[in-house]
Amino acid sequence: MGVTGERFSAAYAAAFRQYLAGGAERSLETAYELGRIAVAERLSLMQLAEAHHSALSASLAERGENGVTVAAADFFRESVATFEIAARAFQGAQETVRLEHSVAATQQALADAAVALNERLEPPHILRVAADHARSITGARTAIAEMELEAAALPVRSVAGEPEVDGEPVAAPIAAHNHAADGRLAVYGATAADRTGPIVVQIASMASSAIEKAQRYQRERYVAETLQRSLLPAALPELPGLDAAAAYWPGADGVQVGGDFYDVFRTTAGEWAVVIGDVCGKGPEAASLTALARYTVRAASLHERSPREVLRLLNAAMLEQRTDERFATVLCAFVRPSAVGAELVLASGGHPLPLVVRADGRVETLGGRGMLLGVVPDPQIPDHEARLHPGDLLLLYTDGATEVRRDGPRVVFGGENLRAVLRDCAGAGAGATLEAIREALYGAAAAPLRDDVALLALHARD
Repeated sequence: MGVTGERFSAAYAAAFRQYLAGGAERSLETAYELGRIAVAERLSLMQLAEAHHSALSASLAERGENGVTVAAADFFRESVATFEIAARAFQGAQETVRLEHSVAATQQALADAAVALNERLEPPHILRVAADHARSITGARTAIAEMELEAAALPVRSVAGEPEVDGEPVAAPIAAHNHAADGRLAVYGATAADRTGPIVVQIASMASSAIEKAQRYQRERYVAETLQRSLLPAALPELPGLDAAAAYWPGADGVQVGGDFYDVFRTTAGEWAVVIGDVCGKGPEAASLTALARYTVRAASLHERSPREVLRLLNAAMLEQRTDERFATVLCAFVRPSAVGAELVLASGGHPLPLVVRADGRVETLGGRGMLLGVVPDPQIPDHEARLHPGDLLLLYTDGATEVRRDGPRVVFGGENLRAVLRDCAGAGAGATLEAIREALYGAAAAPLRDDVALLALHARD
C-alpha cells in the first residue's frame, strides 16, 4: 500500500481491535465510516480487504480464533457497505447511460428512416424502405410493408428478412389516400419488445405521409405534363427536303408547366413557319401566356409575310391582354425549302439566335437579336435572310440549353459547349444531333435540369 493505504490500514486495525474489545455498535459505525473514507480516498476494495486481513491476522495471533472470525465478518460487512452502495449507484448510472444511448440510437435511426422514405417519391420504394428500417431498428426477424395503390393492379408488398413468417406480428396501419387505412407495416420476432410497438407506429406514420406526398406529386405531374403537351405540337409536319426533329425536357421536378414552346406549321404563302419561344416564369400564368404566344403567331402568320411583323403583332397582343409583368422571347423563321436546301427569313424578339452547322463542320450564328416581347409598345426587331445548303443543320433552342449549372452559380455548359457538340455532329441528322445535345446537357448537370429546354432542328438533306 501507499502512504494513504498504510494510514488507512492502521486506522482499520485500531478500530477492529476496539470492536473486539467490546466497542459493539459504536465500533460498527466506525467500520462504516472507514468504508466511506476508503471510497472517498479512492482506495480499492482489494486494499480494504488487505487492511481487514492484516487486522484479522494480528487479532488471531493475539486472541486465538474464539469469537474473532464471527466478529470480523460483521465488521468487514459493515465496512464494505459503502462500496456496495457505490457499486449499485454506478450500475444504475451505467444503465441510465445505456438506455440514453439506446434511445438516441433509435431516434437517429428513425430520423434516417424519415430521410430515406422521402428520397424518392415512388410508393414501392417507400414501402421497401419502411420494411427495411422497421426490421433493422426493432431487430425483427421479418418486416412486411404492403398497400393497395391506385395505379397498381395488385397490392404492392415488400418483405425484409425471412420470407416465411409465423407468430403474431406487431403491426400498424399505413393510411395515405384520404387517411383511410389501405395498407400496413408488420414486424415478426422483434428483439426490442418494449419499444417495438411505438417504433412500428412511427415508421408506418412516416410511410403514410411519404406515400400521400408521392401520390399528390404524381397527380400534379400528370396534370402539368398533360397541359404542357397541349402547348406543343403532337408531331412535326413533314417538310420537303428537310428532316425536322424537336425535343422538350422539363426542368426541376416537372410538376409546374414551363414557358418553353415550339411550333412548325405551313403558312398561306406556301412557306413553313418555324417558331420557338420562352415565356418568363412557370405555372398557370406562364402557360396562359405561352398559349397566347403560340396561337397569336399562328394567326399572324396567315396574313403577315415577315417574321418581324408577326412578332410585333404578338408584342401588341401581349401588352393588351396580359395582366402581369411577364415577358417572352420568341424567334420566328419563315422557311422555303428548295431542291438545294432552303431559303429562310428569321427575326428574334429577344430570343437566343439560332445556330447553323455547315456540312464542313463550321458553326455559325444567324441573324441579330431584337428586343424582348411584352415590354415596350414598339420593339426593334430586324429580319435577317439566310440559306441552308445540303448537309447543313439549323438549331433553334431556348436558354435552358446554354445555362446548365452545377455547384452554385458556376456555369458548366454554355454557348461554347453547345457549339462544340454541334461541331462533333456535323453531317448528322436532326434526331441524332438532339440526342447528342441531351447527353451533353444531362452529363454536365449531373442532376435533373434546373430549367426547361426546348430544341428544334432542321437538317437539309444532301
